[in-house]
Amino acid sequence: MKKIATLLMASLLIANLGFSQYEKIDWGKLLKSNKKSYYPVIIGDDEKSIYVTAEVGKENVVETYSKGNFSLELSKIITPQKIDKKKTTLEKVVFVDHKYFVFISYFDKKTKLSNMFVYKMDPKTGDKIGKEVKLFAIAVEKKKRQGGFNVVTSKDKSKILINQYAYYKKQKVYKDIYRLLDTDLNVLTKKTETIKKSDIEYKSYYHKIDNDGTFYFLKEYKGDGNKFYIVSYDANKDYEKWEEEVTMDKMDAKSGNSIVSGVTYTLNANDEIVMCGYYSERVSQGTKKNGKAKKEKMEILGSFYLALDKNSKEVKIKKINRFDQDFINQFKTAKDVKKDKDAKVPNQFSSIELIPKADGGMIMIGELYFMYHYYDNDGNAHHYELFGDLMVLNLDKDGNLLWANRIPKKQVFWYNFKGAVVVASTGVSGIVVPNWRTVQYFSYQAALDGDNVIILFNDNPKNTITSNDLDKTKSLTKLKKSVITRYNINLKTGKKEESLFMAGKDYEVYFKPMVSYQKEQGSDIYTFGINGKKYKYGILK
Repeated sequence: MKKIATLLMASLLIANLGFSQYEKIDWGKLLKSNKKSYYPVIIGDDEKSIYVTAEVGKENVVETYSKGNFSLELSKIITPQKIDKKKTTLEKVVFVDHKYFVFISYFDKKTKLSNMFVYKMDPKTGDKIGKEVKLFAIAVEKKKRQGGFNVVTSKDKSKILINQYAYYKKQKVYKDIYRLLDTDLNVLTKKTETIKKSDIEYKSYYHKIDNDGTFYFLKEYKGDGNKFYIVSYDANKDYEKWEEEVTMDKMDAKSGNSIVSGVTYTLNANDEIVMCGYYSERVSQGTKKNGKAKKEKMEILGSFYLALDKNSKEVKIKKINRFDQDFINQFKTAKDVKKDKDAKVPNQFSSIELIPKADGGMIMIGELYFMYHYYDNDGNAHHYELFGDLMVLNLDKDGNLLWANRIPKKQVFWYNFKGAVVVASTGVSGIVVPNWRTVQYFSYQAALDGDNVIILFNDNPKNTITSNDLDKTKSLTKLKKSVITRYNINLKTGKKEESLFMAGKDYEVYFKPMVSYQKEQGSDIYTFGINGKKYKYGILK
């Protein structure tokens, strides 16, 4: 009866609200993992197969699936290697040159060297191809300060960039060490960035390589939110370093109370470096009853767009797009309506995704996210985590804002510890452990077909396309009562159309947005669902 009621409710919603019903996920064969903790990442595809690396319990595996019905063709445990009688740690698996490249490392206590190796695996048989190859040995101070490794590949899979980031306490410096390889594992260049800790609090991120071998990354000065730098080492200029600060001054805008936030970048279809983010300002909140000024808040007022020529690094386009009030008012709360006030967009859209369009433009998606954890005066722990609304912007190749849309979404995880009793967002109270696994079904999946931006996420069936006030939007709670909501936003007009899928249990698995893959606009869009040990891969139609 409950299943019939759920189906009937979803059908009524679709009929009454005029949702467009698109084809659904074309799920493949139902498979079963030998462990409940199965965490896959899709790392590539070709005409016949998709390629996956996964954590299964305490083991790491590589897997190959048929593109026809997503049946499992290969599952091979990545056996921990011993080199010089020392156990290695798996750092990363990438799919390059139609092979799995497995990167491993170990720390030598005697020499205080952090050593990295790579070997190849056949994606059809899982056999190791040849012996492991030593890539480098880097001197560090101790094991716990050997830093972390990052491995990224170029879009055409012809180049591999390895980055090691470590802190050297005795020297009081951070070191970013880079090695660029081709698919034959020849070292094309070696570079090191050294930054004094006394000068700045620093991090680098968003490492990318283009098909020529030029590599890029962002640097952020944590002490000053205004300071972001884009850095490149140009393969066409003997890996000459170039660095540019991105500020509101660079955008020909008044800097004053204005900052850029959520800065990210990518290469567009015209092979330009495109940087995007939000234009925010510190806005006065008026005065208190005692006459003192209230604390200023950061509010998003628009977006910025900066395009640079990949070779000359000349700024080709710089654009500030200030949002109109009609769009901002899509974020109105019940309190705003009651007081007849315009909405304000908080500077909390911290997770930014850029999807290049085939015409050289860009889709920019921001997700409202915040988390806080605190202890009250009685020592009780309180935790709250929100994956909220989406802000979807369509920018043309000249940086002009074609349209902006809000997608209402509310996925909340919370718990309160009160002595031995836990009250959690599942509604359960007693001596329980909060189900952290719920969060892995939060967030969203985004892709581009020829005509639309496609957004999918798990949702509460009581929400509708007319949902507006975040306070009234129902949070996703129990997966068993969830639906998959899909938005198609027309690239030309910005018109939103929504459709509801049945609850995850009707697919035998629950949709997991964070496991998704699309190579580029118009290519296949892969999805994933899991329920306990049962899982499926699928393709979005």
